[in-house]
Amino acid sequence: ALAAYGAAKLVGWAWTKYRSEDTEDNQNENFELHDDNINLNQPLSAVHQQHNANVRDHQSRRNLMRKRRHQVNKCYLETIVTLETFMNHKLKQIIEKNLDFSTQTKQLKEMKKSKQIIEKSGVIKEKLWDDIKVKSITRMFSTIYAHTLLTLTLTIQIHLLGGRIFRDKLDSRNRNGPSEESCDYDYTHKVVLMNTFEYFFENGVLQLIAELEAFVENETEHWVVLSGDDLGSVTMQDFSSITDKIRSIERKNTFVDFFFPMNQARAVDELQQNIIDEVLDIMESPVFLEAKDECLSLSFETMKVNGWAKLFRDESSPELLVNLVGQLKKVTNTFYEAPSVSNSELEQMIWAENPMKFPNPYIKGMDRLESLKELGDISFN
Repeated sequence: ALAAYGAAKLVGWAWTKYRSEDTEDNQNENFELHDDNINLNQPLSAVHQQHNANVRDHQSRRNLMRKRRHQVNKCYLETIVTLETFMNHKLKQIIEKNLDFSTQTKQLKEMKKSKQIIEKSGVIKEKLWDDIKVKSITRMFSTIYAHTLLTLTLTIQIHLLGGRIFRDKLDSRNRNGPSEESCDYDYTHKVVLMNTFEYFFENGVLQLIAELEAFVENETEHWVVLSGDDLGSVTMQDFSSITDKIRSIERKNTFVDFFFPMNQARAVDELQQNIIDEVLDIMESPVFLEAKDECLSLSFETMKVNGWAKLFRDESSPELLVNLVGQLKKVTNTFYEAPSVSNSELEQMIWAENPMKFPNPYIKGMDRLESLKELGDISFN
């Protein structure tokens, strides 16, 4: 229901923002125009007419470019708003539910209170702590990847819809309202949006969690949290090696199957299949791969600098795993917290007409990535 709500929100935005009459004032700007194509041998009146026609054509192109930039920016802003809705009302619940370790924590507390026989409880404690370790790290990685995939896919879907409605709005000026074809496209795109994100939340996220959990369990097998009375420890370099390893494996994957099942039969509706094919083409393009790589690199670096690196004194000094795994939840929660704002940024927000409000520091960093803007641009086109 929440996935459907998010998709409905997208379509509601499209209709209210793009189907409404454009109330923006198109003011003429003073500028000089030099056109070498003007024939100076013509009568003076003809030269003036040709010059005025060129000026009008130039103004028309400038207005079109200005409106296009405005609509692309609206698509970008809506991507951020919708991402925040999905993150806070759907994704967080799914990840925490499937990587919940409250049962293990409760058992450890009960064992401590009941003072069970050490010989019997020792092995159990080791297993419980190992489960907490794997789930804590997997929760962190799952949030990074799910957040990035949502950002990229929402960027494509919203800009595709926004671009289509923008072009249809230009064409509708020669007609009395939107065409039947454009209405069919809007409805069909809504269906594709709903199906895409329902599949992602019901299947894709679970598949992502399962793959990452298997990876973490295998790679951290030698990270012993508790062995008898001995407490295990790791260094910052150990943590970095895990992230480097997962990045080397992940770069070979486009993650398309987390949104669209590859063995699924083609859609009965031809228009619906055309929209899906259009999305798939973009997701398999070099532009998408570059944006994915840069967004993930920035996310991993942001999480390191602002998150788990602060849990270590330096790169080589070991820290107890018991202490680390208990604090990784705070690191993961940085995806659901607004970033800090500097004084200079606050001053800019005061004077800005529509100040940008980022839902987390990761999106704030992605705002500077040209590859993500290019992904939105080619989707809009």
